[in-house]
Amino acid sequence: MTKPFVLISSPIAIAHPEPYVSALRRAGFDVVLHMPPGQCLDEAEVMHFSPNILAIVCGDDSVTRRVIDANPHLKTICKWGVGIDSIDWAYCAERGISVRNVQGVHSQSMAEAACGYTLMLYKKLGAVDRMVREGRWEKVVSHRFEGSTIGLVGLGNIGWRTARMMSGWPVKLLAYDPRPEAMPNFSGERVTRDELFSRSDCIVIMAPPPTERVRVHGAGLEPELDKVMHLLKPGALYVNVSRGALSPAKALEECLERGLIAAAALDVYEVEPLPKNSRLRGEFADRVVFGAHTAYNCPGISEKVTRLTFENLFEELGCPLP
Repeated sequence: MTKPFVLISSPIAIAHPEPYVSALRRAGFDVVLHMPPGQCLDEAEVMHFSPNILAIVCGDDSVTRRVIDANPHLKTICKWGVGIDSIDWAYCAERGISVRNVQGVHSQSMAEAACGYTLMLYKKLGAVDRMVREGRWEKVVSHRFEGSTIGLVGLGNIGWRTARMMSGWPVKLLAYDPRPEAMPNFSGERVTRDELFSRSDCIVIMAPPPTERVRVHGAGLEPELDKVMHLLKPGALYVNVSRGALSPAKALEECLERGLIAAAALDVYEVEPLPKNSRLRGEFADRVVFGAHTAYNCPGISEKVTRLTFENLFEELGCPLP
């Protein structure tokens, strides 16, 4: 295909492409729907469609500097969802290419997941479930919940909703967010990053990934586990519903090995899907609650995100929305 075209590679958008694809074609745009062989396209797979990509509707595809340079007609990248850490958005800004995402729609679902994962760790519900499935019936001792301290990293769209729900729990809430305007009515105690990691019995990560930090929050957030593991209270619980880059596998495995983290609940991973040879799947499996980066997904939400994603695309292309 030699004419610039719209590439749609988001699996969820491809699952429900109408009436959007028909409207694009009526408006004179060529459209290519390509279902990734995995969850998303890597750089080489995106490069396969160069040099005539005009716009992309993507999931976590690797839209790198090389991809951008190889497609001189590229006008906009519309992400299905929120996280744009797989897109070189800074270089896009230099080149005048818009990067659009959909914020806020998943926030309540993710906050609910953050609360659910937290309670699962405290009450060891995952371990008990596995025990009973294996035919064992033992007296499992859970972690003390009432009176414990939960530290929330990030009070953005997900964090403030999580804080609101947890405010009725019999726990002490700490929060760290460098933006003074983030949840001004937070009822817990605002602390520094180091205080949060050293004082918390359970840490819930809801911060943006490193590649988005300067754009979203400004410098100084740095909640990556490898940077704060020396601050952890031994035996802490750890929840990550943000991005896997904040929990580097090597640091997470070391924390579990040394007992700095007693148990972890992960909806996201540094490499996705989680590799089959990961130590998390092996020797640490009984101390990890595994998610599959799908905690956001519930009826009605995906359809809304798809529509908003295409609204972004149609706006950027100057095309009437069906």
